[in-house]
Amino acid sequence: MATEPKQSIGDRIDSFQPTKPMLVWALVAGAIVAPLAGFTLGGWVTQSTAEEMRDDARFELAGAVCVDNFLSMTDPQAQLEQLQTIRSAFQRRQFIEAGGWATMPGEDTAARRTAEICARALADVQIETLVDEEIADDVAEEVEAIREIEEEAEELADERD
Repeated sequence: MATEPKQSIGDRIDSFQPTKPMLVWALVAGAIVAPLAGFTLGGWVTQSTAEEMRDDARFELAGAVCVDNFLSMTDPQAQLEQLQTIRSAFQRRQFIEAGGWATMPGEDTAARRTAEICARALADVQIETLVDEEIADDVAEEVEAIREIEEEAEELADERD
Protein backbone atom coordinates (compact mmCIF):
# COMPACT_ATOMS: atom_id res chain seq x y z
CA MET A 1 0.00 0.00 0.00
CA ALA A 2 1.18 3.37 -0.91
CA THR A 3 0.90 6.10 1.66
CA GLU A 4 -0.44 9.43 0.64
CA PRO A 5 1.80 12.42 1.25
CA LYS A 6 0.66 14.64 4.11
CA GLN A 7 -1.24 17.72 3.05
CA SER A 8 -0.19 21.12 4.34
CA ILE A 9 -2.60 23.16 6.42
CA GLY A 10 -3.15 25.53 3.49
CA ASP A 11 -4.07 22.60 1.23
CA ARG A 12 -6.47 21.24 3.84
CA ILE A 13 -8.16 24.63 4.18
CA ASP A 14 -8.45 24.95 0.41
CA SER A 15 -10.04 21.54 0.08
CA PHE A 16 -12.42 21.96 3.04
CA GLN A 17 -16.08 22.08 2.04
CA PRO A 18 -18.40 22.76 4.97
CA THR A 19 -21.91 21.40 4.92
CA LYS A 20 -24.97 23.66 5.29
CA PRO A 21 -25.74 22.47 8.84
CA MET A 22 -22.12 23.15 9.82
CA LEU A 23 -22.38 26.73 8.47
CA VAL A 24 -25.67 27.30 10.26
CA TRP A 25 -24.24 26.09 13.58
CA ALA A 26 -21.15 28.25 13.10
CA LEU A 27 -23.38 31.30 12.59
CA VAL A 28 -25.46 30.43 15.65
CA ALA A 29 -22.32 29.99 17.75
CA GLY A 30 -20.94 33.31 16.49
CA ALA A 31 -24.22 35.07 17.25
CA ILE A 32 -24.03 33.79 20.84
CA VAL A 33 -20.30 34.20 21.48
CA ALA A 34 -19.92 37.74 20.10
CA PRO A 35 -22.39 39.45 22.48
CA LEU A 36 -21.23 37.35 25.44
CA ALA A 37 -17.63 38.36 24.83
CA GLY A 38 -18.59 41.99 24.22
CA PHE A 39 -20.65 42.39 27.39
CA THR A 40 -18.31 40.43 29.67
CA LEU A 41 -14.86 41.25 28.34
CA GLY A 42 -15.38 44.07 25.86
CA GLY A 43 -16.93 46.58 28.22
CA TRP A 44 -20.20 46.87 26.35
CA VAL A 45 -23.15 48.15 28.34
CA THR A 46 -26.80 48.62 27.56
CA GLN A 47 -28.21 52.06 26.94
CA SER A 48 -30.00 52.09 30.28
CA THR A 49 -26.76 51.20 32.10
CA ALA A 50 -24.89 53.95 30.26
CA GLU A 51 -27.60 56.44 31.19
CA GLU A 52 -27.41 55.35 34.84
CA MET A 53 -23.64 55.77 34.77
CA ARG A 54 -24.04 59.23 33.26
CA ASP A 55 -26.61 60.26 35.87
CA ASP A 56 -24.48 58.87 38.71
CA ALA A 57 -21.48 60.81 37.41
CA ARG A 58 -23.51 64.03 37.21
CA PHE A 59 -24.73 63.69 40.78
CA GLU A 60 -21.24 62.81 42.02
CA LEU A 61 -19.89 65.89 40.25
CA ALA A 62 -22.63 68.05 41.73
CA GLY A 63 -21.87 66.52 45.14
CA ALA A 64 -18.21 67.45 44.78
CA VAL A 65 -19.21 71.00 43.84
CA CYS A 66 -21.47 71.08 46.90
CA VAL A 67 -18.61 69.99 49.16
CA ASP A 68 -16.42 72.66 47.61
CA ASN A 69 -19.14 75.30 48.13
CA PHE A 70 -19.52 74.22 51.75
CA LEU A 71 -15.79 74.28 52.48
CA SER A 72 -15.27 77.58 50.63
CA MET A 73 -17.51 79.63 52.93
CA THR A 74 -16.04 81.90 55.58
CA ASP A 75 -16.36 79.58 58.58
CA PRO A 76 -16.74 75.98 57.40
CA GLN A 77 -15.60 74.47 60.70
CA ALA A 78 -18.57 75.75 62.70
CA GLN A 79 -21.03 74.58 60.05
CA LEU A 80 -19.23 71.25 59.76
CA GLU A 81 -19.42 70.70 63.52
CA GLN A 82 -23.12 71.46 63.41
CA LEU A 83 -23.64 69.07 60.47
CA GLN A 84 -21.72 66.27 62.16
CA THR A 85 -23.84 66.51 65.31
CA ILE A 86 -26.91 65.63 63.24
CA ARG A 87 -27.43 61.85 63.27
CA SER A 88 -30.27 61.50 60.77
CA ALA A 89 -29.32 61.29 57.09
CA PHE A 90 -32.63 62.97 56.25
CA GLN A 91 -31.88 65.93 58.53
CA ARG A 92 -28.32 66.21 57.19
CA ARG A 93 -29.69 66.42 53.68
CA GLN A 94 -32.15 69.09 54.78
CA PHE A 95 -29.33 71.02 56.47
CA ILE A 96 -27.32 71.01 53.22
CA GLU A 97 -30.36 72.00 51.15
CA ALA A 98 -31.26 74.81 53.56
CA GLY A 99 -27.71 76.14 53.43
CA GLY A 100 -27.91 76.39 49.64
CA TRP A 101 -24.63 74.53 49.07
CA ALA A 102 -26.26 71.82 46.95
CA THR A 103 -28.04 74.31 44.68
CA MET A 104 -26.13 74.33 41.41
CA PRO A 105 -25.66 77.50 39.35
CA GLY A 106 -28.71 78.16 37.20
CA GLU A 107 -30.99 76.05 39.42
CA ASP A 108 -33.62 77.27 41.86
CA THR A 109 -33.52 74.32 44.24
CA ALA A 110 -31.06 71.65 45.26
CA ALA A 111 -31.30 68.15 43.89
CA ARG A 112 -32.08 65.71 46.69
CA ARG A 113 -29.48 63.21 45.52
CA THR A 114 -26.79 65.90 45.31
CA ALA A 115 -27.52 66.99 48.87
CA GLU A 116 -27.39 63.37 50.08
CA ILE A 117 -24.01 62.78 48.43
CA CYS A 118 -22.70 66.07 49.79
CA ALA A 119 -23.93 65.37 53.33
CA ARG A 120 -22.38 61.89 53.28
CA ALA A 121 -19.04 63.28 52.11
CA LEU A 122 -19.03 66.09 54.66
CA ALA A 123 -19.97 63.73 57.49
CA ASP A 124 -16.66 61.94 56.93
CA VAL A 125 -14.49 65.11 56.91
CA GLN A 126 -12.22 65.36 59.92
CA ILE A 127 -12.55 68.82 61.48
CA GLU A 128 -9.01 68.79 62.90
CA THR A 129 -7.47 68.23 59.48
CA LEU A 130 -9.59 70.79 57.65
CA VAL A 131 -7.16 72.74 55.50
CA ASP A 132 -8.69 74.64 52.61
CA GLU A 133 -5.83 74.09 50.12
CA GLU A 134 -5.64 70.34 50.64
CA ILE A 135 -9.39 69.87 50.41
CA ALA A 136 -9.60 72.11 47.36
CA ASP A 137 -6.95 69.96 45.64
CA ASP A 138 -8.75 66.74 46.60
CA VAL A 139 -12.08 68.10 45.40
CA ALA A 140 -10.51 69.28 42.15
CA GLU A 141 -9.11 65.78 41.55
CA GLU A 142 -12.49 64.22 42.32
CA VAL A 143 -14.27 66.68 40.04
CA GLU A 144 -11.86 65.86 37.21
CA ALA A 145 -12.31 62.11 37.73
CA ILE A 146 -16.09 62.50 37.76
CA ARG A 147 -15.99 64.60 34.58
CA GLU A 148 -14.01 61.84 32.85
CA ILE A 149 -16.53 59.23 33.98
CA GLU A 150 -19.40 61.39 32.78
CA GLU A 151 -17.76 61.88 29.37
CA GLU A 152 -17.23 58.14 29.01
CA ALA A 153 -20.84 57.46 29.97
CA GLU A 154 -22.09 60.01 27.44
CA GLU A 155 -19.91 58.47 24.74
CA LEU A 156 -21.32 55.05 25.54
CA ALA A 157 -24.87 56.41 25.44
CA ASP A 158 -24.16 58.14 22.11
CA GLU A 159 -22.74 54.93 20.65
CA ARG A 160 -25.88 53.05 21.65
CA ASP A 161 -28.08 55.67 19.95
